[in-house]
Amino acid sequence: MKRVVVALIREAPLATDDLLAIKQAVDERLVQDRLTGRAAAPRVLEAARRQTDLAFAGRAGGELAAKLGRGYLEVKYIPDRSRGTVHGPYLYQRWVEAGRRRSRYIGKPPAGYDS
Repeated sequence: MKRVVVALIREAPLATDDLLAIKQAVDERLVQDRLTGRAAAPRVLEAARRQTDLAFAGRAGGELAAKLGRGYLEVKYIPDRSRGTVHGPYLYQRWVEAGRRRSRYIGKPPAGYDS
């Protein structure tokens, strides 16, 4: 789908006002996706905060996610088996690009969500 849209924009005989309307639609969509992600993040973080260390015992880690644009925001906990504790939460952005799974570490959530 993306290739078709990009090809149409590149190849179609579009006037400047058409290109500006397309740019405005893309900008509006990006804002909408960011707002959707921001709205979902507190719910995901609150759910993650309620998890206990015992919930992740014996597992490779715990994850909770919320849709964010074409991808999702993931809250991940990482257990330290040698100490019997769990580290996190850590925020990751995950998406699929050109058939490959991609991820980007965002950081720790704001203060108040990691306790």
